[in-house]
Amino acid sequence: MAMDGGRFAPSIGAMALRTTLTISFALFSIACDPGSDRAVDGGRPPPGDGGGGTLTCPELFDCIAACPDGDAGCVDRCIARGTPDAVTKANALAACADAAGCADEACITTNCGPEVTACAGSVPPIDGGVSTGTAPIRIEGTVRDTTTLLGLDSSGTVRFVRDDAEGMAVGLLAPGAAFYRLEQADYTAAQMLDSGCTYTGSEMVSFTNPPAFDNNFVYYPATSEYTFSTLLRRTFPGALTIACPPSTGVRYEDFSAELNMSSGTSLPISDGTTFRGTATISGVDRTWTWDLTGT
Repeated sequence: MAMDGGRFAPSIGAMALRTTLTISFALFSIACDPGSDRAVDGGRPPPGDGGGGTLTCPELFDCIAACPDGDAGCVDRCIARGTPDAVTKANALAACADAAGCADEACITTNCGPEVTACAGSVPPIDGGVSTGTAPIRIEGTVRDTTTLLGLDSSGTVRFVRDDAEGMAVGLLAPGAAFYRLEQADYTAAQMLDSGCTYTGSEMVSFTNPPAFDNNFVYYPATSEYTFSTLLRRTFPGALTIACPPSTGVRYEDFSAELNMSSGTSLPISDGTTFRGTATISGVDRTWTWDLTGT
């Protein structure tokens, strides 16, 4: 999940959910103020009624968040600085939060995911590149996690699905990025090691919708960079057979079936839909390989 030397991809500070509720009420407060020249039809500002400004939807939220409490003029000036598209999307998010009766972040995340995603998606493409609208809906393929020193080999298939709202909820959705949570992983984990004693174990494992913070794929279309990670483990009691010389015999221990991968930062091929790579941790002789395709 790390980029640029190991830093986590930043979340969209301008869209921090802790400010969304306050901002939604501020927007409606201004909208319902009969003295505001922006109030129409009983109060709500007309969709897209920006002032021809340059602020995107997240930047508009940032501007309003910085206003002193109760300063309607400041909020009105922020709205005037927004683009028509930004104001439309901000109004939609505010309307959703109001209609759902939200009083906390969890409510907004649960009930207004599309509106949050639409607002976040209005961030200008990073480095002047393409927008995240060009990103695939799902990314799937094969992966392999091997540790030669321990005789461990886990291989199988994974499927990531686009879910920017979840990425925002876990704090890993960066401007211009597309976030994917791991929807399904099916793999076989095996251990075969002969080091005086012979270690043997093999189990088939499946995970559905594991925690998105540790199991995700983040794609940056503008720079063709991507990161992904999986942190999957299931323990099978007594499933590891350890056969030692006759004087010791055979014993059984727990077998840990893992698929723990991290791509670092890589570059897909130029078509933007194929993601292949290999990463090695030399100190433990561990290698990760992946061959994924976006659709």
